[in-house]
Amino acid sequence: MSTLNNEMGFFTRPEKSFSEAMKDAWKAAQSGRSPMEAHFETDSLSEESARQRFEALNAAGRFFYGSLSIIVLYLADTTTLPYVYADDPDALTTRRWVFYYIFINLTLNYLLVIFQLSKYKPDALPTVAPKEWWKYCDRCKDRIPTRAHHCPLCFACILRRDHHCFFAGVCISYNNQRYFVVALTYILVGCLYSLWLSNKYLSGTYRAMFSSEWYYFLPPVMLYDFVFGIATIKVLLICVIGFFSFSAGLTAAYYLTMQILLIIRGQTTHEFGKGIITYRRGLKHNIESVFGPICLVPFYFIFPVVYCVKPKGNGLEWETVNGKKV
Repeated sequence: MSTLNNEMGFFTRPEKSFSEAMKDAWKAAQSGRSPMEAHFETDSLSEESARQRFEALNAAGRFFYGSLSIIVLYLADTTTLPYVYADDPDALTTRRWVFYYIFINLTLNYLLVIFQLSKYKPDALPTVAPKEWWKYCDRCKDRIPTRAHHCPLCFACILRRDHHCFFAGVCISYNNQRYFVVALTYILVGCLYSLWLSNKYLSGTYRAMFSSEWYYFLPPVMLYDFVFGIATIKVLLICVIGFFSFSAGLTAAYYLTMQILLIIRGQTTHEFGKGIITYRRGLKHNIESVFGPICLVPFYFIFPVVYCVKPKGNGLEWETVNGKKV
């Protein structure tokens, strides 16, 4: 374990036993943090060194997401769509625009997730004076609002922090959770459509992905077919992208399901892990605390033109189940 850690260059602390590592991971899960976040929070490295390594993780996540999105769009536009709709030019044009629409919405919501981060800045948010019951953040040296938590990866306190997303490089929080949900929806739709197109293309040029011949898509068999000229480089590339799309689709489905359940329950990931139900105020109130006016929710999934509409409240004070503001 220590050898691998040293080679990766991420960990420099003395090696922990397996039981200690499992205890740390369990504590992190109970507090709504990932084991990686827990590591950065307790690491003995300097803050500047930790910041550099976090920025590297951020860059890697964003690069992976951006590269996969662009490659999927390129292959759909130049290969799978023209093949599937070769006999129907009108349908090809329509499906291309559908794919562009998915890609544009996905990209815009992804960017809004990044740029609508809700950091707590007392000087910039003077509307609510710190309350005596607000907890004290040792890192920021200040009292922070209810439901705000310090992110050891963003090096800031985040309003209604849910979790840190490495693919966006920011925390999912008060002001950008709505865009995160919409982005996940379009990622899932895009991955499913991409997989369907890939299967159609491969069924005619190689083998059907979802059939009794699925084992031909195992990496060793796929590589063998490519080396001996049975599969072309384009088939190999579409297979690889198909695997990534399948993985991304499963991940998006998981996070989307979790986000929907948390929104309905009026909780964050941290509160869910701790069993906190203090801020449940009914379905309508819970939805509006994330999306804003409930009548505008459908428009988020059509086009992100309502970015200027804020979620219900101010992100600093929250109503409890008994109607009291804290």
